[in-house]
Amino acid sequence: MTESELRTRSDSYNAATAVTMGYQEIRNSAENWNTIMELFRTGRAHDLNEEPKKMGEPVILTGSGPSLDDTIEKLKDWKGGIVCHYSQALTLMYHGIVPDYIVALDAICNWEGLEGVDWKSTKTKLVLHPGMWPSLVSNWPNEFLFYRQNLGKPDSFGVNEQKIMFCERQGTLQDALDTKISFKPLINTELTMFACTPPTQLFVAQVLGYGAVYLTGMDFAYHGTKERFTNYTVGERESLLPECREGSYNENTEIIQQHGRGRWDLPQCDIIDEKQIIKDKVWVKHTNILKDLEREYVQTNNGLKTDPLHLYYKKNFISACRLSMQRVFTTDKGAITEIPYMSIDTVIKTQGRLTKYDITPNVRMSRYEKYLATLNCFVINFEQGAAFVEVQDPVRDTTGFMQSKNLQYICGGCGTGIQAADLNDHSGEKCSNCGSNNTKRVNPCDIEANSKRIKALVDYVKEIA
Repeated sequence: MTESELRTRSDSYNAATAVTMGYQEIRNSAENWNTIMELFRTGRAHDLNEEPKKMGEPVILTGSGPSLDDTIEKLKDWKGGIVCHYSQALTLMYHGIVPDYIVALDAICNWEGLEGVDWKSTKTKLVLHPGMWPSLVSNWPNEFLFYRQNLGKPDSFGVNEQKIMFCERQGTLQDALDTKISFKPLINTELTMFACTPPTQLFVAQVLGYGAVYLTGMDFAYHGTKERFTNYTVGERESLLPECREGSYNENTEIIQQHGRGRWDLPQCDIIDEKQIIKDKVWVKHTNILKDLEREYVQTNNGLKTDPLHLYYKKNFISACRLSMQRVFTTDKGAITEIPYMSIDTVIKTQGRLTKYDITPNVRMSRYEKYLATLNCFVINFEQGAAFVEVQDPVRDTTGFMQSKNLQYICGGCGTGIQAADLNDHSGEKCSNCGSNNTKRVNPCDIEANSKRIKALVDYVKEIA
């Protein structure tokens, strides 16, 4: 099967994610409540949007693809920002590269996956939502930047319950009895979620005020025999199996002594119990090779091997690029061919400030939308912002979606939501609740303009079929 033939329906993936992570996030949020409220009280936690802006400084986003092996050593000479995912944090530190921000998305991101190096001696900050695994929230030694997840549903836990849970109650018990009490949310930033971390990293970079974005390790495909990047974790020699202590214990994992390698300074040993047993801290190298080279893979548009899940993630990332419209470049020759390429050597040499590889916003938008249209995915422009939709029948379903949105009104006087019965413009009509003539559409969209653009995209897909 090829990339152009594959269809990855978001609803099935999202349903699976809701089951595997959704319950964890609710449970973790409850367990983390006391800790997070104390972090805000002591000034170690802030809303993501309160972080000082970077004023257009270029930034590198790292991913877990195999091409990270080819670029990671070169990042030592990068002077701009680095926003990594939780999965790459220890590996960056092994190579002597200190990330500015670590983004955590999955509810199971835990402290055990980051411990072993002295984070307290760095200025690295952790970007996360309140539903993270409690050990991470309890043990991270530096500052926290919090966001809430917006899954596109107004009644979702991250939009509603978490906003109420993590707020300051302003007033006394008597104020509460008199219904005069007010609440000040502590976590106001909502990030649109796309079920994988690269879009979240992209949106985090945007909120932080970074400028040009450079990707490395975001292949969404395999290279040769590599499945993902070579990653390093911290282990204790005494805790490893006896046959593992002096060498490799399988074809993918190698024990490396920290001493003399010039890598991040780890504590060398701990004295435990009364037996004075020495437990050496060591780096453990994990070489991630494809386990079954002969099985059938999906072939990307540029001839690489991959799996449906990675192309689902690619669709997510391209959607995020279209919604944010940031200036994004890739340093990888992976599955993403819709984004301008710049070699990592050029990025480092120019410190991300060479503009001759850039393309105009309209060209970027066109590339993104044409790719998404081949997957029956479209972006609807609204008066405020845009929405991503995935449909069966492009013209019929997008029109129905826009019409449903234009039926939604709100009273500017009392805030009552109103559902119109027809598509006529009812702005300024009398509110049945308070009587004011301040009714207006919640967030209107130009159906004619959007439909014209979508029709052109549908014609493009037919032409290349």
